[in-house]
Amino acid sequence: MAGAEHETRKVELKRRYLDGESMRSLSISTGRSCGFVHRLLEEAGGAAAAGGGAWTSSA
Repeated sequence: MAGAEHETRKVELKRRYLDGESMRSLSISTGRSCGFVHRLLEEAGGAAAAGGGAWTSSA
């Protein structure tokens, strides 16, 4: 995944995570590993909680 698709997926996953969807659920629905989903969420502007839960800011 590269370029525009990568950016689009990042935004989508961040929105869904902030709406309360778990990283595991995101992983299953996208067919990607939990590590991949976690990395995209980090790139989207913060760090996802390691064990699920609320979005945390890196600031």
